[in-house]
Amino acid sequence: MIETSQHAYETIRYIYREGDIDLIFFGQILGMVSNDPDDAPLNKAPEQRIADAISLVEFLVSTGDFYVGRTSKGSNGKYADIPFAGISEFKEMVGNIFLNEGLDGDNLITCSWIRKLTIGSKPPAIPNRVVELFS
Repeated sequence: MIETSQHAYETIRYIYREGDIDLIFFGQILGMVSNDPDDAPLNKAPEQRIADAISLVEFLVSTGDFYVGRTSKGSNGKYADIPFAGISEFKEMVGNIFLNEGLDGDNLITCSWIRKLTIGSKPPAIPNRVVELFS
């Protein structure tokens, strides 16, 4: 089995590679901190899973390489990606959706995302507080 720090490093590397291609939905981030490298559940309470996913997003945004946003359906039926003004707005929306819909709500999984600002940037050193999110 992969050690937690190695799993954290590989996951962050994946996020950076995937971020060069497309946005990453919050549901993906939620899954990353909810399961071990073999995709077995880490047996975290739902509140802990949300808190850990938000902490991972906060770390990624703090690097300056990512920003947060949401997808919204317009009156014309088309979808638009809208950046949040900041991490606080993101945290508020995710928290409200979690309270209203739980972990399996479609809006929690697909409405918010992170997008990479700096295409080609490499992952930074990962602090212990972030490694701990994967255990």
